[in-house]
Amino acid sequence: SKKQIDLEDLVIKRMEYKKLHNAILKLPEIQKKRLMLYFFKGLTLKKIATIEKTSIRAVQYTISIALKNLKKFLQ
Repeated sequence: SKKQIDLEDLVIKRMEYKKLHNAILKLPEIQKKRLMLYFFKGLTLKKIATIEKTSIRAVQYTISIALKNLKKFLQ
């Protein structure tokens, strides 16, 4: 039935969310912080760099490595 399918979808989404959340927790602190600021708080790379008194390139690199690590954790 439709309700059964919706419930299964909800359960699968929750499991995926939990896996992602656990993978983020495994990241080194700086990667976790910058990833959260960029994707969840919506800050720009420039804004993060200004806050942390570092270069945009450093922030960009950290986020890139964080995403690679997440992919590894989620495989």
